[in-house]
Order: sequence, then structure tokens, then C-alpha cells
Amino acid sequence: MFVSCLCPTFNRPQCLAEVIESFLRQSYPKDLRELIILDDAGQYDPKACVDIPGVKLVVSPHRFMTLGEKRNATAALASPKAEVYAVWDDDDIYLPWHLDDLVRVIKAKNDWYIPEAVWLEQGQALRIVQTKGYYHGAWGFTRKAFVQVHGYPFMQSGEDRGLAQRFAVADIFPVHSDKFRIDKKVIPSYIYRLAARPGVTHISLMGKGGYEKRGEEEIKPVKELVPHWTKDWTAEVFKVWRNYVKRKKGMELKSPLYPKDQPENLEELTLYEAIDVIDELANYYELDFFVTTPEYLGYDFESADDLPEDEIDLEVTTADLKYREYISQPWTKYDIEEAIRLWLQEVLE
Repeated sequence: MFVSCLCPTFNRPQCLAEVIESFLRQSYPKDLRELIILDDAGQYDPKACVDIPGVKLVVSPHRFMTLGEKRNATAALASPKAEVYAVWDDDDIYLPWHLDDLVRVIKAKNDWYIPEAVWLEQGQALRIVQTKGYYHGAWGFTRKAFVQVHGYPFMQSGEDRGLAQRFAVADIFPVHSDKFRIDKKVIPSYIYRLAARPGVTHISLMGKGGYEKRGEEEIKPVKELVPHWTKDWTAEVFKVWRNYVKRKKGMELKSPLYPKDQPENLEELTLYEAIDVIDELANYYELDFFVTTPEYLGYDFESADDLPEDEIDLEVTTADLKYREYISQPWTKYDIEEAIRLWLQEVLE
């Protein structure tokens, strides 16, 4: 499948050099991928990427009114051969197996990919977090699905949630890659950088008017882009991953929080009671679990109370129990405890 990596950018030349390097390091076949960069700061010489294989740079001196429009315009520049779009944000890092994971899911007749987990960089530290349907920079989707919902809404911020809502209305729901298991070495492939460079700020963190504020930044012309990583991100990830595995292997798994001989632990739980138990166990075992139900993924509600429980299929899903291999229904505290312990025993063998 031919993949177009879509990278709208504005005044982040140092970060952009790293994201181009991320594209060049992908293990996915070179003849089946391209990187489309749309710069509406008028910052780059149009020939700044001319010698970089697979990279297409389009420069405009006129800024788009909204980020949603800009993302749609980036998609419109993709090759006619493109079957899949991969979001490729200009201030994050994509590890070499990112496109492989994404395409594996799409090839299994799915239209929308969100990884189960990503790396979060805060300061100099890396840690694994569950996506919970967020981390738009790691998404991928078919061109067909994107066209079907008419792309992103014209929003200056939050256009990713708007796209998720459009997908949900069209009965298109995200599918995750294989659960990242130690024995399979399926490690998260995307690094979300809260502060990639000094002064680099996310619009979503800038409050009202953030998009306009970014438009007021000083723009310095750039004649050439030289792809590079500021550090070996693959080595950094493997180092943290080994420590993560080592810490999990030292965990005590033989003392359940909810013994079966206590009657209150065998009472049936509602959906939200089950979610509370999973959160409690996640904290106890130092795990990052998330819970979602496909019926409300991508929709905005005032609170969980707005969700009619009788219309929700009781398929509470965690990142590592998504197929509910062990859990029975209805849910009880003991069932959930046993499911998580069994999964931990399996992956730590």
C-alpha cells in the first residue's frame, strides 16, 4: 500500500529536520511512501528539500485561516497512488517501525489506526502512556475514509477531535496494532514531544487565540533543510523499554486485591464501576490502562452520566486486554483482578 505522510508545518525548521529524518529511517519500502510538507509561513526556499528522496515541499507565503484547512490542503497534495494517509506532525519523532505497524492494521481491512500506546517526552525523560483515543500525531487512516467524511473540520485547534467525530458518525472506528508485548517486541513507535525545542509551543496549550499568536512569530528564511536526529531516538527508546520490562518482572502477582472468598467482590458491576476498578488496579500494578467503548468514541459529552448505559455494549477494553481473552461477563472485581494478573503473567514469562 502506498502511504502519504502528511506534514503541515509553521516556523519549526529544527524540528522539521528531525521529522524528515524520521521519515528517511522508516523500514517500510521506500517506493511505497512519500512525505508531503506544506509550509504556509513562506519560510523555506522551494528547493530546500529537492535532493531528499521521497520528500515533497510546498511553500506558500499565505497562511491558512485554520489548521483544519491546512491539513486538508496537505492531503490534497498527496500522490494519486496514495491509499493511506499517515499524520506526520512537524515537532514529533517517528521511530523506524511506525509505518510498518500502521500499514499492518490498515491491510487487515481497517480504515483508521490509533496505536495503543506512545512515548511521551517531558524534559529529558521518556515514558509510555496509553493513547485513550488521543495523540493525533500517531494516527493513520485510509484515503477512502478521509474523503468519505470530507476531511478535517475548519478549526484552528481541536481539528483532530472533529475528525474523530466525523469518523464515528460514519461508523468508522479506530483499530489498534497488536498489543505491545514483551515477547513480540511490539514497542510503541511514536514519540510525542511536549516541548521539542525551547520556545516551541503547542497551539492546544496556548489557550484562546493560540493559532493567531503563532502567526505573529518572527519568520527567518531557511535555504536548506538537512535531515538529522539530535540523538539516537531508537537507542533511547530501547534503553527505557529494557528498564520498563525489568521493573515489571519484579512485581508481586500472587496477592490479589479482591480475594474470591469475599462476597462483595463477586457482585456484578456496572460499566462505570468496572472502569473504577480497572483504574484502581492500574495504579496498584503501575500500569497505564485505558478504557473505551466504541459507541461514544470521538463524541463530546458533558459527563459520563450523559451516556445511556443500556445502549452501551459492555465491552470495556484495556490496552492489553482488548480481546477480553480472560474476563467473563458480567464483570466482578475478582474477574477484573484475575484478568490483569493473568495477562501480566503471560507477558512476563
